[in-house]
Amino acid sequence: MDLAEILYRGYLLFRGRQYWHWRYYGPSYRVTEDGSGYRVSSGKVSCRAERLVRGESGAISIICSGPSVADIKGESFFRNRPSMVVNGSHSIYRGTDEVFSYYLVADVGFVRRQWKNFVEGVKKARSLLVDHRVLKEVLETDPDILGDKKVVLFDQVKRPFNKPLPTPGHVPEQGLFFNGLQEFSINPDHGFAGVKTVAYLALQVSIALGYDQIVYYGLDLGGSRRFYEEESPEKSMIDQDYEQFIEPHFAWGADACRTLGVKVVNASPYSRLPASIFPRVEPGSVEEFLNGRIIARD
Repeated sequence: MDLAEILYRGYLLFRGRQYWHWRYYGPSYRVTEDGSGYRVSSGKVSCRAERLVRGESGAISIICSGPSVADIKGESFFRNRPSMVVNGSHSIYRGTDEVFSYYLVADVGFVRRQWKNFVEGVKKARSLLVDHRVLKEVLETDPDILGDKKVVLFDQVKRPFNKPLPTPGHVPEQGLFFNGLQEFSINPDHGFAGVKTVAYLALQVSIALGYDQIVYYGLDLGGSRRFYEEESPEKSMIDQDYEQFIEPHFAWGADACRTLGVKVVNASPYSRLPASIFPRVEPGSVEEFLNGRIIARD
């Protein structure tokens, strides 16, 4: 740690706990307004990033990493609507000419440990959606992988850049939902709640983009196994976090979605998440469910 970093951390200690998360960025990471987006730099390297803005509509698939994805027959489930892919789940597109709409990564540890995997996902995506910590890591590792890729930058509520930690609040008309324990946000100015699983973050980001029909695949939440092979398997804390954090937050998020008029369906062949939170349908029956022609199964 150099002198500038030591002095910066001392300054943050003086500012107080509401600013301590700035240590993730350090004094060399800068973000300036640039028209409709930002100019982001870390040291001598920089890139342009867009704001996350509402402008989409209709249905989107969120492809998670649960092993049930491997049991889905056929490929049409991810071809007939925009897809948001998280972490290593882009491997479902491996060996195809398909590109997917959004690659959402908010785990800097994944980027550091699975760099080649991350780069492969970036290449297959039309848009890369990242928080500030991930973008800083990319700029410091190899900014050339971004090329002319559309980069969309957002904040997480636990580490907003250049802002103090936000105070949670229940203000539905501003896209903020809080019950004293669980938080759900579709307000980019406030930031999004990560809460132990990127699948929860993906739901908030999808709605913030404007989608009002959300289809989950691979939302198994059953442990550490994933549908794709890993050279160095990523550690999973789902079993430890499920009862205390993950299920209660999804239950609160489902309430928020009903308030917002957003339809969410879990099309994972098997899932730990109760159907009382998100209704369950077979992967091949999603369109019929979204169009109201069939009801969900228990």
